[in-house]
Amino acid sequence: MDTATLIVLCAAWLLIAGTLVFRLIRPRPASRGSRWMGSGLLIIMTVAVISTFAHHRNWPIPRLLVIDWLTMAVGLIGVGCVATSLVIQARNGRT
Repeated sequence: MDTATLIVLCAAWLLIAGTLVFRLIRPRPASRGSRWMGSGLLIIMTVAVISTFAHHRNWPIPRLLVIDWLTMAVGLIGVGCVATSLVIQARNGRT
């Protein structure tokens, strides 16, 4: 993993965080699903940035293993948020 990957992940994180904050400040009537989607993507991107940073800095193997396990566990929570968003949008007739 190189520095460019880390920069791209951080830029994506900032974009998702900004979009989520904008959605929370100016909610639309049917934006509940998009808030779940933004939250899930922000969770996934956060652990991706942390994991990439740890690998980029060549942390010791025991720390990397702990971070990788946490990345998988928290990533599943993020995927659950994204799935919830898709279910809400499907129920509202928007996909």
